[in-house]
Amino acid sequence: MTDSTFTFVTDRAGGTYLYQCHAQSLSEAVLSYIEHENARSGVPLDVDEDDLDPVQIQGMRAVWCRSCLDQCETLVLINIIRTQIEPHDTVGK
Repeated sequence: MTDSTFTFVTDRAGGTYLYQCHAQSLSEAVLSYIEHENARSGVPLDVDEDDLDPVQIQGMRAVWCRSCLDQCETLVLINIIRTQIEPHDTVGK
């Protein structure tokens, strides 16, 4: 199985945050996201990997959504998109 790129768009505490990772599965991407988000925010999400099961958006392919609370009980809305990155695409500066 080849890696896919997963893009996470998170609305949290009045801000919108983006994260991308390469993973072989949605579950692997979610684990990477939790680790990243907990380190970035300083306020860990109040979930573990078994508790953050995204729901596929009806009528969409490769798009999921999930909400949870962080440890300050702030609502966190997470949208996940599996994207195809082309070899000629560059990273923004």
